[in-house]
Amino acid sequence: MAENKNLAKERVENELKELKDKYSKLKAMYNCDLFNKMSAGERNLIYRQDAAMSMYIDVLASRIKIWREI
Repeated sequence: MAENKNLAKERVENELKELKDKYSKLKAMYNCDLFNKMSAGERNLIYRQDAAMSMYIDVLASRIKIWREI
């Protein structure tokens, strides 16, 4: 049973790692020409995605920080 709990935590840690990688790529987009060519509406959606991903990163990191075996 403990093995399943470790796998659950490992899945959350992997999800956080993957999300941070995607978030880093999204942030890099702000410095490319394509971003400047987007409409205000498109840029607004990117900013909203940024905010949502940032909050999700915080939630996953908080879950890992307080993770306990049940």
